[in-house]
Amino acid sequence: MKAREIIDADAWLARKKERRGETISDERRQLMAMIYSDATLEREQVELERAKLELGQIKAEIIKIRAEAVKNLSSANTDAVNVTKLQ
Repeated sequence: MKAREIIDADAWLARKKERRGETISDERRQLMAMIYSDATLEREQVELERAKLELGQIKAEIIKIRAEAVKNLSSANTDAVNVTKLQ
């Protein structure tokens, strides 16, 4: 079993015991809360990394579009100069 599966199974067992009216120790509750917090933090960090990658891709696309715009503007200016010379 993976560590995540073990943690999930343990949490399920703890909830089952609580439903039956059996008690679990305060230390166990604290441990489960810490495990849950760690797992939540880990997921949030993964989401943050994904967001950073997506932001990087968006920035790269913006840079590419700006470069194309500058190229098109330069070409348009050159065409305008050539038309002016022909007149």
